[in-house]
Amino acid sequence: MQLGEITWPDKTNLQDYRKVIMRNFVHIDPKSFQFVLPGHKADHFFEGSLIIIQSTDLADDPYRPFVSYLSQRDHRFPLHPQLWLKENGMVPTWPWFLQHLHKRFVGNVSRHSLRAGGATALAETGIPPHMIQTIGRWSSDAFQIYICRHPVLLAALIYVSGHHHNHFLSSLHAPLSLTNNYAT
Repeated sequence: MQLGEITWPDKTNLQDYRKVIMRNFVHIDPKSFQFVLPGHKADHFFEGSLIIIQSTDLADDPYRPFVSYLSQRDHRFPLHPQLWLKENGMVPTWPWFLQHLHKRFVGNVSRHSLRAGGATALAETGIPPHMIQTIGRWSSDAFQIYICRHPVLLAALIYVSGHHHNHFLSSLHAPLSLTNNYAT
């Protein structure tokens, strides 16, 4: 998901309730949760997208924090239609989200860092480019600029065997070389 899909723009003239994720579109199962993302720039037919988040056994499993957030949100603001709310009941803005993001992460973190990190994480696990494009809802191959090309990622992609991994390496626009000079 993009930051602009879970927050309000800071300029009020750009705020549009048709783009706000609503609480009534959330469905929770024992091992997943889902919600409908309203129309977005890659949604040419304005049908929205069903976002499904699976529970995992990993430490960063999003299922329990989301269910906890939803319970607290529903208790405090049962009549608010928006899914994502701040402690005061307002939809978070870009600046508010980025301020809190900078409190949690050290360094130069921006809203695009999240998309770059997501695309890179998918590439590291060997997800083929067409699936990364679909998951990220990119309408073009512009997502490939987000995939960090560093020695660790290259080694992971080369190490993992399988046809789709070789397809991934050959599908990147810029030629990859293990002899590139990476300054440290």
